[in-house]
Amino acid sequence: MKAMKAYVLQLWQSLNHRERSLLLWGAVFLGLYFAYVAYASLTDAVMASTQRLSEKKETLAWIKQAEAQLSSKHTGSENLDKSKGLTVLSRELKTASLHAFAYQLQQLNQDELQLSFDKVPYKAGLTWLASISKKYNITIKEFYMDRTDTRGLVKWTVILALNP
Repeated sequence: MKAMKAYVLQLWQSLNHRERSLLLWGAVFLGLYFAYVAYASLTDAVMASTQRLSEKKETLAWIKQAEAQLSSKHTGSENLDKSKGLTVLSRELKTASLHAFAYQLQQLNQDELQLSFDKVPYKAGLTWLASISKKYNITIKEFYMDRTDTRGLVKWTVILALNP
């Protein structure tokens, strides 16, 4: 170890002032660059985690609100005729703010409908689900949501039970 230290010290002393300055400034800039890269990657990770946390908090708040509404059993909600559930929901989707987004609505059986969006705004979709469950006697049986490449848009599939 001492031999290596002596060798590096000899190399350093053999350099003239200009070469030493160049090496020092290069080391400083290299250190600053690595610090910037580390800081930028950490900042991006924190921002992504913060975004995920806020989305999960919004979903939790919506779930708590929906649970409170279900427990209070709204008496003003309208029962859907099982044979016309598909038509009524299709009409509701056309009048809602979601009509601009491609969706697939299908009847799974007499009591269940499946609605799928490839890309839909997160907040608008949840708001529409909440309003439709208030207006009609519909229960969300299954709900799947995935993130898309576009910020604020999600892919989701929901299975709705009519007049549970």
